[in-house]
Amino acid sequence: QFGGKRVCVIDVDDTERTYDDIMRGTLALGSALKHGTHAGENVGVMLPTGAGAIVTFLALSAYGRVPAMLNFTAGLAALKSALKTAQVKRIVTAKRFVEIGGYQPLIDELSQLAAIVYLEDVRELLSLADKASAAIGLFLPGAITAHPAPDSTAVILFTSGTEGEPKGVALSHANLVANVEQVRAHLALYPSDVLFNPLPAFHCFGLTVGSLMPLLLGIKVVCHPTPLQPHEIVRRIRTHGATIVVSTDTFITQYARAADPGDLKTLRLTVCGAERLSDETRAF
Repeated sequence: QFGGKRVCVIDVDDTERTYDDIMRGTLALGSALKHGTHAGENVGVMLPTGAGAIVTFLALSAYGRVPAMLNFTAGLAALKSALKTAQVKRIVTAKRFVEIGGYQPLIDELSQLAAIVYLEDVRELLSLADKASAAIGLFLPGAITAHPAPDSTAVILFTSGTEGEPKGVALSHANLVANVEQVRAHLALYPSDVLFNPLPAFHCFGLTVGSLMPLLLGIKVVCHPTPLQPHEIVRRIRTHGATIVVSTDTFITQYARAADPGDLKTLRLTVCGAERLSDETRAF
């Protein structure tokens, strides 16, 4: 609808990715990740917000696997519970993410329960067949990809575990598309919009509104790996001329206070979720 050359994702390092880039990465990575798994299998995804998380989510889905989005901030006990609940035997992550986040001890523990697959290793070992799948899939995706029923499971998310062990929540392909269409019906959104998303893909808000909705509606999304960097987030909102930011009451207040006059002048919508919006934040 919007053309393969259109920039749709700006990554955490400000690299621009077009729809063709996302498609190529999705199909090649999905072809590689399907080895050692079976159709319908739940595969763990432990990645921060960014092009890598988007492509991995789509790559698993494209070949009929079900991404189980793991909350890497939840702690070891909650993650072990999530792996058991979703029967996850394989986790896709990235060496750079593990290193920067200091998650190696966590990965060492989880590796006793599931195989750890690093995106860097997969990219280095892409076969000719994987690359051929990407080339063919750009023109004939139906010949390469799976054809799941709309009501089949598309993703597994997990509750925070505040009332005991985290619960697995299965959302269908129809659920995800319906959520996007509900947002489109509620808000005026335009292909000229630029959405800034600092929210994690392991939460429904960050996944559907922050990651999938922009791709489906032709809105450029600027990805940020954490909501905890107000000054850097304000700088990137200004740099990329973001018109929409998705966040929570707690974080959006921090961004507003960190901004100098004019830094947030391009924003026309601030979409807050996940917690109650305070009167003070609304007024500010």
